[in-house]
Amino acid sequence: MCDNRTINLKDLVDWKSDNYHQDYIARNGYVQNIDCNFSLSSRMYGNVNRFCSKTFFIKKLENKEIVQRKWLVYSPKIGCLFCAPLIPTHPKHTQH
Repeated sequence: MCDNRTINLKDLVDWKSDNYHQDYIARNGYVQNIDCNFSLSSRMYGNVNRFCSKTFFIKKLENKEIVQRKWLVYSPKIGCLFCAPLIPTHPKHTQH
């Protein structure tokens, strides 16, 4: 199949839940946006301001090994974190 459609892999809010997008993302991967400006993720909880940071994308194990959370993706358009593998298959994912 030859298809010249392109997909914005930099922001998962642009992904659609169809076979073409699912296949394309599975073959080409996605961008985690680790180096983004996370200011849009800022949320107030009581009188505490919380926001995304680069540390969310890694986990330090008890044996001191550092593991990247490759499944975690930040959307710079809406300032939220997502589990990327679930987005293209989620039944409530909106079609743009």
